[in-house]
Amino acid sequence: MDIEIGTALESVLSGCNGRLVDTGWQYRLLIGVNETTAATISDDDVLANHEQSFVPFFGLNELTNGVTAVYPDPSNEWKNQSAPPLYVEEYEAEDGDRRLLEQADMDMVPYSEQVQRLMAAVLAEARRARRHTIALGPKYWALEPGDSMVWYSDRNGYDAKRFRLDGIYDLPSGDIFADITEVNPADYAWD
Repeated sequence: MDIEIGTALESVLSGCNGRLVDTGWQYRLLIGVNETTAATISDDDVLANHEQSFVPFFGLNELTNGVTAVYPDPSNEWKNQSAPPLYVEEYEAEDGDRRLLEQADMDMVPYSEQVQRLMAAVLAEARRARRHTIALGPKYWALEPGDSMVWYSDRNGYDAKRFRLDGIYDLPSGDIFADITEVNPADYAWD
């Protein structure tokens, strides 16, 4: 009862790999990757009369190549326990032989298997670097943050690459600016 609602909500979202998205008129709760495709675009749909930006990779201060986590263990009287860390040597080699860890606190995840799945999803999300800001025409005006789209792009080498819409800005002309980040539904599959 002494936890702020925002902190409690963040804990619940971390336990289900969720994201709370403010669309401007409602909140949407998204779990994992949105499998429903709201739009399919090609290079012809991207408006050339507006500025675009592209971030192909992270800077050193934004890189993550391993994950540690703490979770409450019911077999140990609900005391916090450290999960086995998740390291990927291939990622460390790509990042100049540095171990760059992210701490994932899983206050509401009492099952070690679920913690391991969530750690793998956190690491996969942390390695998704391709972000674009593009302008699209009025036919895409109904898109909302949290929607998922597919992009076919010869210019960028995308063949049905899936993106998450992180933000939308409506222009007076009816066009939109869309901030999009690459996603991979396979990140959330667990074997």
